[in-house]
Amino acid sequence: MKKRLDNLGFAHGLVLPIIITIVAIVGASYYVYTKNNTPQTNSREITAETTLKEPLPDSLVTVDKVKNLAGDKKPSYAIISITLKNEDGVLLYVVKLSDGTHLFFNARTGALTSG
Repeated sequence: MKKRLDNLGFAHGLVLPIIITIVAIVGASYYVYTKNNTPQTNSREITAETTLKEPLPDSLVTVDKVKNLAGDKKPSYAIISITLKNEDGVLLYVVKLSDGTHLFFNARTGALTSG
């Protein structure tokens, strides 16, 4: 005796929609996971010029030199930003790295300082 396909029961009619739903959920989860866990790098170049209240001294270490110094200290991390700040009369380059840490360099000497 052969069983006919329409006599297999209600459960077999739900298998394909359940598999499609599971595949869709797994695919959406994977997409969200990869979007949230991809290292973010900032590759934009700053092109806008800023007018300073006071001119900067000529004896400052260049930004390229600071990039090299930061790369020597933490070679496995990308530089996110470099900012020049005046902290109590001392000019500092603040280098933000991709792991969230900040390195502080004296803008006149290039020496690594504490925060």
